[in-house]
Amino acid sequence: MGICNTEMWLELLIGFILGVTATILLEWIRSPRITFSINQSQDINVGPLSATVLSLIIKNRDLPKIIHRNIAYQCHGHIDFFTLKGKRIGKREMIARWSTLQQPINTTKEEVIFHVLNSFKDINPGESEPMDIAIRYKGENQCYGWNTEAYLHNLRNKCYELQKGEYIINIEIKSSGIVFKEKFWLINKREFKLENKKYKKIPRIIF
Repeated sequence: MGICNTEMWLELLIGFILGVTATILLEWIRSPRITFSINQSQDINVGPLSATVLSLIIKNRDLPKIIHRNIAYQCHGHIDFFTLKGKRIGKREMIARWSTLQQPINTTKEEVIFHVLNSFKDINPGESEPMDIAIRYKGENQCYGWNTEAYLHNLRNKCYELQKGEYIINIEIKSSGIVFKEKFWLINKREFKLENKKYKKIPRIIF
């Protein structure tokens, strides 16, 4: 009788452990998976100025139809710019701006700060959102990290001013406590473009 009870409890324990393990594994499989890819550059008008904007496509990769990926809630990003020697441009990381978010109608400090602090996006599985990286105005050699804060700096934030040359950008996306990171090269020469880091060696970053 005692042996039967022991076997029964052992089976229940094993079943419980397997059930919990399966649940944890399923939730891990269904958790958001953010991928980064280079978006086509966009020629835009910012007020009276003509400019080219570089951006990335941030995608929540989907699963086969049997299992659905979870929504990537409250996605927000930060961008760091570095020289090829690994030195950071600016004193702090730049709060990223989702390209599809509304631009500030009025450029009061309060409204701009509101938009900066509310730069969040929910990304459904299989869907994507563009994220702005940098802007270069027509007829200028330098480019700038581009986010909503630029409206406080006459559309040119000197903290993220990039002279003619090549730079490394480090992008970090956070969603529901999960962090996704990627690096790209930013080319600001005759051509103004982003390149995938996989084709070049990334130097050591110095913070």
